Amino acid sequence: MSCPPRTSQKKTNRILLVGCTNGLSHALVNRLQEPLHVLGTQTPKLTGRTKKQDVIYLPVRLSHTIFSQLKKERFDSIIHAGFLWPSIHTNTQNAALFNIQLLHRLLRLACDVGVRQFILISAAYLYGPSEHTCGWLTEESALHCAAHPNSRLSSMACMDTTVQAFLWQHKQIATTILRPVYTLGPQLNNAESQYLRLHRVPTVLGYDPMIQVVHQNDVVRAVKTVLRKRTRGVFHIVGDNQAPLMRLIQASGGSPLPMPAWMVERTGWPSSTDGLRFACLVSGQKAQEQLGYRPRMDMIQTLRALRADSS
Repeated sequence: MSCPPRTSQKKTNRILLVGCTNGLSHALVNRLQEPLHVLGTQTPKLTGRTKKQDVIYLPVRLSHTIFSQLKKERFDSIIHAGFLWPSIHTNTQNAALFNIQLLHRLLRLACDVGVRQFILISAAYLYGPSEHTCGWLTEESALHCAAHPNSRLSSMACMDTTVQAFLWQHKQIATTILRPVYTLGPQLNNAESQYLRLHRVPTVLGYDPMIQVVHQNDVVRAVKTVLRKRTRGVFHIVGDNQAPLMRLIQASGGSPLPMPAWMVERTGWPSSTDGLRFACLVSGQKAQEQLGYRPRMDMIQTLRALRADSS
C-alpha cells in the first residue's frame, strides 16, 4: 500500500469523519469548525456549528460508488470515531466484520488521496481488565481484548493494531490512535454512561475496582489538539483522577446493588463483567508531554453531567 506525495497545499483542512452513530461523533461534528464530510449510519445533529452547510452527510456503505465519490473530495484528514453498527438489526459478529472491512477501505482511501492525517478513536479498556493487570499501563502494553470472546471487543482491538501497523508503514501520514478511558457525557449512550445513569446500579459482589473516566468534551479537545499539531503516535486520554467504582456510582447519584457476577450478566450488561471486578489503569503522561493535553473537567463535574439531560 504505497501513498502518492501530496503536491498542493490547501488553506482549509477538509475532514472526513467516520462513525456518526453516537454522542461523541455528534460532539465532534459541532465542535470542529473545518468543512466536514460525515460517513455514518445516522444524520448528525447540528446544534453548534456556525456554517451548517459545510457538513455533508453520506450513508456508510461498503460500495464502490461511495468510495469513488470520496476519492474525488481530496481530504486532508480522516477521523475514525470508533465502532459502527450498520443497522439496529445487525448482530455483533456481522458488525465486527463490517467494521474491519470498512477500516481497510478507509486506509486504502487515505493512501489513494494522499491524506496528511489519520486519527482513530480507540479505547483504553481494550487492554482487558483482569486479575493479572497491575500498575499503570503505558501505550506499549498489549491489547488483550484481541483474544476476547466478545466479537465487538476483539474487532476493536484488531482495528487498533491494524492502524498501529499503518502508522509505521506510512510515515508520511500523521497517524494517531487515541485511547480514551471510560468516556461519559450527557449526550452519550455508550455502555458506561447508561450504566452510571441507573438509580440502582448492579455491581459484582465482593469487588470494588479503581476506575478512570473522562468527559466527552475533553476527548473532543484532544482530537482538536491532534488535528492542530499533527502528532503521530498512540496516546491515552484520561480524566483528572481515578476512584473506586462504588464511589463513582454514589457521586453520579446512584446506589450500588451488589450481586453475583452471573446475575449482573443477566441484567443486560453488554460486555464481560471483568471491568466491574478488576482495575485497568492507564498512564496519561505521554499525552500530557507530547500533546500538552490536560483534562478540564474534573471527576465530579463529569459524573454530575451524566444526568444533566435526564433530570
